[in-house]
Amino acid sequence: MRLGLIGCGSIGSTLARFLQAEPGVAEIIIWDRARTRARELARTMDKVTYAPSFGAMLDEVEVVVEAASQGALRSRGPAVLEAGRELVVMSVGALAEPAMLRALKRAARKGGSRFHVPSGAIAGLDGLKSAQVGNLRRVELETRKPPRMFEGTEAWEGGALARIRKPRTIFDGTAAEACRRFPQNVNVAATLGLAGLGAEGTRVRIVADPDAERNTHTITVAGDFGRMRVEVENLPSLRNPRTSHLAALSAVATVRGLLSEFKLGT
Repeated sequence: MRLGLIGCGSIGSTLARFLQAEPGVAEIIIWDRARTRARELARTMDKVTYAPSFGAMLDEVEVVVEAASQGALRSRGPAVLEAGRELVVMSVGALAEPAMLRALKRAARKGGSRFHVPSGAIAGLDGLKSAQVGNLRRVELETRKPPRMFEGTEAWEGGALARIRKPRTIFDGTAAEACRRFPQNVNVAATLGLAGLGAEGTRVRIVADPDAERNTHTITVAGDFGRMRVEVENLPSLRNPRTSHLAALSAVATVRGLLSEFKLGT
């Protein structure tokens, strides 16, 4: 497989390091608007080359991993799918927007392709997808992170959030609203919405906790199947503390699935 990679930031560079070791990946072709950074990354890795343009990258690959931003997914995702390439989406928060999800589905039908959403920083999606077939009544997510993880968001309050001494709820609402207001922090909320009751039907609570040492996601699901509770305590990515290391690993596992002769799980 020749793999295209959009984005060479913290997530993109982590993916490149892991995927270059995959036996089924013959070459990774990187495209990023930050051309100097992309060239430098290509120089330091085996099986990684730099593409001077998006079109040059797309012409040479069978699968594209988007690891840049929601904006990059909006502007480039439909073109990838219309060209008949498989697309792995990391900026899944954009899919909480019904119009964006519809656009990618239209493009996939036109190109005879598919787009794939890794499970990201959470577990339990297989059970949620199965429960959704029956009568699914409730999907809730509580995300708990150290206050510094929210620097740059509306909740940061000029640094005041960094000085809190007790846990503070900074958001309580739908997954759709959470993805709009905290696009760098709650991609998992959009993923849960896709698997279950939709972004508007999924409840999200975000807590800044000064005692938290890890990014914790607690998922509660209820329906005719019974009740499920999943808690994941994630170590942050070394290159981007706002992103869990497990999120990058899930993208690698998704690519492995595209290379495999069989599929495991729902």
